[in-house]
Amino acid sequence: MKGMVSIILRPDETSLETRMSLYNRTATEKSFLWWENAAVPVNTNYQIFFPQDVSYVNFHYLKSRTTYPIAGNGVYNGIPMETDRDISWHKNTKEATSYFACASDYDFFGGYDHGKECGVVHIGDHHISPGKKMFTWAYCQLSKSWENALTDTDGEYAELMAGSYSDNQPNFSWLAPYETKIFSQHWYPISKIGTPTFANINCAFRMDKDNNLFSVQSTKVYKNANIKIFDADNVYLEENCALLPNKAMNFTVTDLPEFATVKITCDGKTIAEYAEKKFNKFTMPEVITDMPSAAGMNDVDELYLAGVHVDQYRDPHTNPDSYWKEALKRKINHIPSLIAMAKYELNRYCLESAEEYILKAIDAITIYNERVQSGEVYYTYAKILEAKGEIDKAYNYYYKAYWAADSVAKAMTRIAVIDIYRKDYNEATRHAENALDYGRNNNLAVSCLAIALRELGNTQKADEILAKQLQRDPLDHLARFLSGCDNFYNILDSDAAQTCLDIAFDLSAMGRYNDIVDLLSGLIESDIANDKIMVNYALGYYKYLLGDDGAKEYEKAGKTPLGAAYPVRIEEQKILKDVIAKTNSNTAKMLLGCLLYNKLQYTDAVKLWEMCDDYISRRNLAVAYFSHLNRGEDALRVMLGLTNERPEDEELLYETVCLMDKFGVNPIDKINLITSHRVTRDDVLTELSKAYNQAFMPDKAIETLMSHNFVPCEGGEHAIADQYMFAYLVKGKCEFDNGNIEKAIEYFKFGQILPQSLGAGIWNHCKLIPLKFHEALCLEKLGEKKKADEIFRYIANTQIEYFSNMHLKELPYFQALSYNHLGEELKGQHLITKYLREWSKIKDIKDNGYFGTTPFFIPFVDEPQKLRKAQFLYLTALCKDYMGENDAARQQLNQSVTLNNDYMLAMFFNRFI
Repeated sequence: MKGMVSIILRPDETSLETRMSLYNRTATEKSFLWWENAAVPVNTNYQIFFPQDVSYVNFHYLKSRTTYPIAGNGVYNGIPMETDRDISWHKNTKEATSYFACASDYDFFGGYDHGKECGVVHIGDHHISPGKKMFTWAYCQLSKSWENALTDTDGEYAELMAGSYSDNQPNFSWLAPYETKIFSQHWYPISKIGTPTFANINCAFRMDKDNNLFSVQSTKVYKNANIKIFDADNVYLEENCALLPNKAMNFTVTDLPEFATVKITCDGKTIAEYAEKKFNKFTMPEVITDMPSAAGMNDVDELYLAGVHVDQYRDPHTNPDSYWKEALKRKINHIPSLIAMAKYELNRYCLESAEEYILKAIDAITIYNERVQSGEVYYTYAKILEAKGEIDKAYNYYYKAYWAADSVAKAMTRIAVIDIYRKDYNEATRHAENALDYGRNNNLAVSCLAIALRELGNTQKADEILAKQLQRDPLDHLARFLSGCDNFYNILDSDAAQTCLDIAFDLSAMGRYNDIVDLLSGLIESDIANDKIMVNYALGYYKYLLGDDGAKEYEKAGKTPLGAAYPVRIEEQKILKDVIAKTNSNTAKMLLGCLLYNKLQYTDAVKLWEMCDDYISRRNLAVAYFSHLNRGEDALRVMLGLTNERPEDEELLYETVCLMDKFGVNPIDKINLITSHRVTRDDVLTELSKAYNQAFMPDKAIETLMSHNFVPCEGGEHAIADQYMFAYLVKGKCEFDNGNIEKAIEYFKFGQILPQSLGAGIWNHCKLIPLKFHEALCLEKLGEKKKADEIFRYIANTQIEYFSNMHLKELPYFQALSYNHLGEELKGQHLITKYLREWSKIKDIKDNGYFGTTPFFIPFVDEPQKLRKAQFLYLTALCKDYMGENDAARQQLNQSVTLNNDYMLAMFFNRFI
């Protein structure tokens, strides 16, 4: 994959154009997500603007929606919005959130500071760039943490974000093999016109009917502009004037009708035209629910599409093959799922199983006719055959794929590559031209054509083709190399080693081994490569293929520092296998193990790492032992040994402590391990505070947190906040149980205010409910029933929705208890009955991947059923506690904590129920 951004400024224009070119340089379709982000300073005078037809806004994943610009009567992203508010004004959003505009027929959006009387407009063709978004940290504890981290002295900021081929995050689109997508977005400033009613690339204008004012500002000079405002019966304004980019033009317009049309022209050309009309405000659909597990899907087509969704969106939580395999259980010859599994296995380099799936698909799809509508099944088989080295057979199947229009460009590209491998340059020329007929921005086909023409002696035409290509795409590095650029290596601002290896493997498929040796030798001489190991290995490998001796390069690679090496390509797999066969290199074994692990071939990876004794192999073994081979004790033994050997390695210390948590190790042992090292990292100190909390030493947890200035981690702010809040929850509960109610309430309140030094905050107000609930208990004890009931009512009225379930799944338990304190026991009973029934189903759900995700890099992954059982035991224990079954509740809580020592509230209730 390659992405290029051109920034284009034109004389006498205020508009800035960003022109993007996205190219899939691989033979496999890839998903992508594209958003541009402009940071803007904001304050209480700032207002975002979307087009008039935007009647609602979405949150991420389409999991929450609210009306726009006036939001009310509901919850948005966990933010209570029962009271109507105009969320276009920045001051009316108090908690961090995103607003994605619903689909619009217009091309503009932006933001405007009414105090400074200036703003910015974004323009993007709504057919290609539909994404219109504002993200803000807003005005809360979380916002202060991020303001301190991300700005200097100018206060709050927000982000205006524009998506192309996407209108939400995540919302991926596809790039076909060798496809290029080229598109543009535009940004320009405005001043003294207010929020525009309409804008395009030429100008922005506002119809202010309340003040009888029409204001317009252009992006360049229009000397002879004509502005006309009219409807079917009357003309309300017609003015000839000069429009200037550095000055707003204001006109008084009275008696405007409900719907008018504005048309601005210059020298007979239309500059802007907008017709007011009534927009449908009743279009907001239901939010999107989570996708069911494979077992809960209705039919095979739904299962297939679910797998495609997971694959396209790169879901870290779920494995796409789980859906396709389930589909094939129900219908053994379901063709889309067979093809999907063949691709999946090919991407894992499991070529035999990939071939097995695709042959079943071919048999099924050609039961009546070999001439299929889509060439995908043949193209996929050809890729598998090419990967296996069966070139002639692959060639035939690429040609079968070529018969279908959807596969012409990619099939012809691979055919041209094989033609060059066979040294059939006339055919390569013909086939490359055919590929370019179907996709003129196919970089690999261009290079194939140039190589073939050069080999046929038509050097001048080849040079012309390369020159034209580099004019179109100056960062086509294969074309640059073929053109013989003198400064080829000097401008490789990307990872030079990876760029050159990409080029080398394109040339390898063509059999151009001499070119590869020249390319990689030059890279080594330039001394700019970050990954010299794989470059040397590759150089030696291709020397061997040429009949030369590559032993020197293999030996040199084995003595080279590891650097940024992380092989992932199938060609690198072949190279590393050759190195191992010729040298028995442990370095090559370690790297090949990493590659296989990345491709989910865990057993083979472990076999290689077990032959090595280096730190990386041993650490990787621990990860594989615990996460995939059910050898947890071996994993812990390895990690503890490594930590002793490398006392300065804080990342290793962090991972070891996380693994100790998986085994429910006594928190004192974790505390002793961490405090025996010099600790500076945020994550290790967070783990130390957690260990103190697990040992119910809240003062030490707070002392640890307050001794360090933490840097915010987006999505991980709760990791620190949770430990701080938990420590004060425990301190308050201990005082409460000892009868020191006033001291207890002080601690419960203190836990709700996060110091700035923590770099933390909360994304959802329900995170505070455990502290608030206990604060209310204190107030009740102190005889302040009215104040207590206000908090109980607040808890009871908190809406249970997607984001409350994410941040406080046990909210119904606190609500049921709150109903009891409000004297509404029947409501509490009804709620607990409902959620006992719902939570009892948790243990029976089969996960199609992992139980959950984390923003942190924790490599040790539990069996999802273990974590699921721990959650089931915990939540149903709360129900039993509510129902007065205290002994059963305590028993289940103890079991839950034993299974998952990481869930702090379960530990709290296990201690205090």
